[in-house]
Amino acid sequence: MRIKVIVGVIAVSAALAGCGGAESGQKGAGEAKAPEASITATSDVPESLLFSGKTVDGKEFKGTELAGKAAVLWFWKPNCVHCKRDAKTVRELASEYSGDVTFVGVGGLGKAPAMKTFVKENNVGSFTHMADESGDVWRKFGVKMQRTYVLISSDGTIAFNGGLDAEKELEAKVNDLA
Repeated sequence: MRIKVIVGVIAVSAALAGCGGAESGQKGAGEAKAPEASITATSDVPESLLFSGKTVDGKEFKGTELAGKAAVLWFWKPNCVHCKRDAKTVRELASEYSGDVTFVGVGGLGKAPAMKTFVKENNVGSFTHMADESGDVWRKFGVKMQRTYVLISSDGTIAFNGGLDAEKELEAKVNDLA
C-alpha cells in the first residue's frame, strides 16, 4: 500500500510539472517580462531579491547577494535636491550599521554618468549604487518617485517600502531592521 501511495504521488507530481505552460515560451495576456529572467527563485533566495543590474561603475550587481542580510535600498535621482540632502544621513547610517545592515543605492530617472557624479559629489561611494537607467528595479519595488526606501529583513521580507525623511525617520527604521 505504501509503495502505491508513493508511486501515485510521483505520477501526480510529474503530471502537474508539465501543466505550467512556461516551456512554450508564450506569455499570457498582460503578463510582463520579469526584470531579471536569469535569476530563479530557490528555497534560499526570496523573490524580493530576484533583481540585478549594473552599478554606477558598470559592474554587475545581483540582489541575491543580499540573501541572509538585512538591507536598505535607497532609491534616488541624480538631480533630486532632497536626495542630495539625504545623502549625508544615509552615508552616516551605512557606516554606523555596517556589518548589520547592507545599504544599496538605486539611482534612477537619469543616466549612469550623472548617477556616478551624484555618488562622488555626495560622498556616498562607501556602499554599492545601482544605475537603474531602465527602471526595472524601481518597477519591481513599485517605486514611483525618488527618496523612497525599501527595507528588507534578513529573511527577505519587505519590512518597509515608502518615502521617509532621512534626517527624522530613517534611523529608527534602520535600527528596527538591525
